[in-house]
Amino acid sequence: MQSDIKITYGNYNLTSNMDLIEFPDFSLMSLPKPGEAEKEKSFSFKFLMETDDFINARDELARGVFHGNEDKLKISIFPNRYWMAAVDEEASFVRKMENRLQVEVGITFNLSSLYAMNDETRIFPAAMKKKGDQDILTATVINDGTVAVPISYRIKNTSDNGYIGVVSQHGTAQIGNVSQHKQSEMLIADKVGDGSFTNNWKENTGKLTENFPVFGNWAEMNFWGRDLLHGQYFGGPVKGWHGTSKNRKINKDSLGELGAEHFTLDTRVWFLNTAGNEQGLLQCIVSTDAGERWLGFAIDKGLDGNNAKVRLYNGETYAHIDFDTGANDLVSKDAGDIRIEKFGEKVTFRFKNRTVTYIVKSLEGVKFTNVTLFAGQMEERPYVFVMGFDYLHFQKHFTADPTGIPNSFQMGDQLVIEGDTGNIYHNRTRIADTLGSKWFLAPPGETEIQFFYSDFSKPPEIQAEIKEGWL
Repeated sequence: MQSDIKITYGNYNLTSNMDLIEFPDFSLMSLPKPGEAEKEKSFSFKFLMETDDFINARDELARGVFHGNEDKLKISIFPNRYWMAAVDEEASFVRKMENRLQVEVGITFNLSSLYAMNDETRIFPAAMKKKGDQDILTATVINDGTVAVPISYRIKNTSDNGYIGVVSQHGTAQIGNVSQHKQSEMLIADKVGDGSFTNNWKENTGKLTENFPVFGNWAEMNFWGRDLLHGQYFGGPVKGWHGTSKNRKINKDSLGELGAEHFTLDTRVWFLNTAGNEQGLLQCIVSTDAGERWLGFAIDKGLDGNNAKVRLYNGETYAHIDFDTGANDLVSKDAGDIRIEKFGEKVTFRFKNRTVTYIVKSLEGVKFTNVTLFAGQMEERPYVFVMGFDYLHFQKHFTADPTGIPNSFQMGDQLVIEGDTGNIYHNRTRIADTLGSKWFLAPPGETEIQFFYSDFSKPPEIQAEIKEGWL
């Protein structure tokens, strides 16, 4: 016994062991107009089952269909479409008296929507389109269904950005703050594994806390599952500290200006000696072009044992924090994030729930242009086996007020707008920032959607998505 029409509800195939003997009424029913009460629609099916095990067949059908949850109802004569439906409480399972091997089954599905949905998502990427003398980021959504359907959006910000505006003839929506000015810009985003530490940095140059001899080299290595830019060779024999350095200029901003008076530098280090007699020195220094002004930090282990220091250089003086490398929570495999912030005369160091702030009046107005990294060895002593960096980010700020930073969206931030629920997610966190917005539907045919963003931003990557619907 095989039905020529396949009907499934969720993962259960109703027609695998039943023939369809009565089809439902597929009459068209218009959607309710605004203000009208929601209409109800249902599909009723009758099947004929042949079985010599009445009880087992009934139980199997109950398990497959009567699970109490709404599910997808699919009918093979409507390919790539489904209705969200719940099984009506009243269903029949009647054994026929004239043929005891036959059972007549009646099931009604109450639809949660008056129209069927496309089982596949259609995607429409946005691209620049000429409008008069302007290039506008535009997506044209094509709905080949018969009803207006919600539009979802996936947005990736390719630079710092204050807002996203979504405009069509059917409505306007906005996320973020259109009046924001350029608050910050990422000028360095280097990490181990993508070639940036090789291509963007010059070896054995740059400003350090002292004039250490530098003639070694670096390598990108994996230590116990963590990738690291690691000092591989430190040269020698030399008295005192010596090693290898890397230096790079901070990129010009989008306005073509070199240097940053206000900035945030983020990096992550790992400093681990595998024996007590290992010694090592790791530095990260931000400096002016001529190197006359500089600030930064160092991880310094110049003695045997596990005692080491984090040295903080604020531009005029330095202080240090003692720690034990054998039981440290500052620069271990699972820690090591360090941030330097400079806003005018204020310099702040942040690492592992510790914050140290200095007011250095002589740094007011000073613009920094270079970053230098250093890994060093003490004379010919065994050097710290694991010491290095996994990434370095440098973000320039265009304001001395840190409370206005960052912009609503930073480079790489992702937004997801769910058309069916209206929920908005910023980097997977739900937000509610849609003042004055009207999330419009895509009616049958073509809908042109224009996207707007801050003047100081690069065009974000945007795609519109729909699932078509049919009455």
